[in-house]
This record gives sequence, structure tokens and C-alpha cells, in this order.
Amino acid sequence: MHFVYIFVILGIVAGGAYKVFNDQMIRMEFLASEKAALEVQAQEQEAALQALELSLTIQREATRDMQTHAADIQEQMDGYLKIFKDHDFTRLARAKPGLIEPRANKATDAVFTDIENDTKKPDTSADSTDDSLRDDS
Repeated sequence: MHFVYIFVILGIVAGGAYKVFNDQMIRMEFLASEKAALEVQAQEQEAALQALELSLTIQREATRDMQTHAADIQEQMDGYLKIFKDHDFTRLARAKPGLIEPRANKATDAVFTDIENDTKKPDTSADSTDDSLRDDS
């Protein structure tokens, strides 16, 4: 009879060990799938980080170029302002109206012409043919 108790106890221990083993295997499979998902996510984040670093580099270069261009424009503007500061054009225009007025008018006309050309709508009527001018003979 003792053999039956020992056999039952060994069966219970073996069943418990089997259940613990199965639970551990299920948990290991779950953790392995989680690890794989986290590795994929880490790779995606690494790729996103590299894309952001590239974008930042491009942005820095563009900013540097814009700052250089702005400095050039500022120097040019300072040169123009120095011309106006160094010369009294009002006094010169009063003293010699024939010297300044034609130049100013010509420059103003050139600026207005450029503005008109830049803001003019494209002429689409030139593309269409006028049937009244067509010679069908």
C-alpha cells in the first residue's frame, strides 16, 4: 500500500513539474515574441533617428547659407545707405535739377516696368486663333 501512496505522490509531483515546465515554456515564448517586437521597434526608432539627424544637418546647412546670404544683403544695404548718407541728393537736385531728375525718373520707370512685368498675367489670347482673320480660300 505504501507503493500506491508513493506512486500517487510521485504522480502529483511529476504533474506539478510538468505544469510548471509548460508555464515556463509559454512564458519564454511570450517573452521571445516580445523581445522580437522590441528589437523591430528599436530598429525603426534607429532609422527614424538617423532620418532626423540627416534632416537636422540639412537644416543647419540651409540656415548657414541663409545667414551668409542675409549678411551679404546687409552689407549691400549698408553700402547703399552710406551713399545716401554721404551725399545730399536734395541739395544736389536743387542745384542741378537736370542732372538728378532724369536719372531718378529713368530708374523709377525701370522699377515700375519690372514690377508690371513680374505681376502681369500671362497672355493666353495669343495662343488661340481668331477665326475672322483666317484665310480659308
